[in-house]
Amino acid sequence: MTVLLRSMITVLLLMAAQVAIAADRVALVIGNAAYQAIPALDNPGNDARLIAERLRALEFDVTLELDLPYRGMRLAIREFGEVLDRAGSDAIAVIYYAGHAVQLSGANYLLPVDARINDASDISVDGLHLDTLLHQIDHAAPAASIVILDACRDNPFGSRVTLSPGLAQTGAPRDTLLAYSTAPGQVALDGAGANSPYTAALADALVQPGVTIEAMFKSVRRAVLAETGGMQTPWESSSLTRTVAFGPQTPSDAQPAAGSLAANWDVLGWTDMTGPQRAAWAALGWSAASWAGEIDPPASDDESWDNLTDQQRIAAMALGYSEDNW
Repeated sequence: MTVLLRSMITVLLLMAAQVAIAADRVALVIGNAAYQAIPALDNPGNDARLIAERLRALEFDVTLELDLPYRGMRLAIREFGEVLDRAGSDAIAVIYYAGHAVQLSGANYLLPVDARINDASDISVDGLHLDTLLHQIDHAAPAASIVILDACRDNPFGSRVTLSPGLAQTGAPRDTLLAYSTAPGQVALDGAGANSPYTAALADALVQPGVTIEAMFKSVRRAVLAETGGMQTPWESSSLTRTVAFGPQTPSDAQPAAGSLAANWDVLGWTDMTGPQRAAWAALGWSAASWAGEIDPPASDDESWDNLTDQQRIAAMALGYSEDNW
């Protein structure tokens, strides 16, 4: 084992002692794509499903909602508020939204699929004010809340409604991080592939073991800047007061007994693993589909130990592998 890897494991173990792990992890994931009166979007449904899959692998209790009308969005947020109340003050909450969103007079509105906007004044009637969601978080006061908005792709109303571009930077309740797919006042890209550039980068970053939320979003920002040629800069606004991370964190996850695997991987199904174990495999490129043999294994399956990245080696060590038994 190299000096670099020993140092990285030591840092990971020190972080593990400091990271707050909540008793409950809950998430609401919304993807709005099939708009009826404004341009439909290609990727929010795919984006929402991908993030829901990643969060479930990290042991979040996920509510996934697709193509919600106005009443459906309000109901989903209200019911998630009840989930937060039951989860208690030690919970970590994640709310992810992909779809159209706009700003009006400095306020941000998420657009349900049945929004019918003929004038700017209609936005406050047919749009869902972001504060509606934030008030639910504020009332429940979980240990930490992460609100992620992959929105503001463009002005969906064309020339008939004049709006400021992008979303406005918004204040948040204490112990909340607000993550935007692009900087305030700027437009995010929907992407040419199955997922938006932002969500694709976020899905990869979520499963990095031993990475704090702040470091995770920095890696997302770097990836999106690279993917978009500098055209899109993700942005965060944080009032978090504690250290939070999603990936494997406990010393037993990070450094199993020498020469032993953390489990007999040949007999375990994807759903039989713990959340941290699935997160470690996901960091190596595996998913439920590739684990079941429905799609080809990831490239890391054929790589030598020396060709793995440092993050991949840490994930492999969390599963009990080393240079000798990889």
